[in-house]
Amino acid sequence: MPVSAHGRVPRARIDPIVNAHQAMLVFELAMSLPLRPETLVMFLDELWRGHELVSINDTTDPFHVVDVANTMGAYGAASDHTVGLVIATVRPFGDIHTNDRELWLEAVSAVEACGLELIDWLIVDSYGATSVPDLLADGSRWIQ
Repeated sequence: MPVSAHGRVPRARIDPIVNAHQAMLVFELAMSLPLRPETLVMFLDELWRGHELVSINDTTDPFHVVDVANTMGAYGAASDHTVGLVIATVRPFGDIHTNDRELWLEAVSAVEACGLELIDWLIVDSYGATSVPDLLADGSRWIQ
């Protein structure tokens, strides 16, 4: 796998993003500091290279991930280059909620209805990031 010449962060449209760790390296560049409630969406092309990153502020309700998945899935489907999305929700004072499994499944369905794949949903707090599908034993969708 190619490694970025600028360090370990994958370069847009050049380096594939093949795991949650690499996705977080990209998300960390765009996250607000100090952490605040927001949701970031990375669009991946057919070679799993990130080509666009969107940030949505004030996503305080856990259900916002489904709204974001609906909207960003439709946006990504309009691109000839997007095949998948990775979502990161920043919850600075919270962690995994009991309804996150259902929200994950709804978000997956929303993105799939647009003809794309939701690769991962990462929940970020002050301690780090957690992959919801990995936590729920739904199995990783990453290449590696």
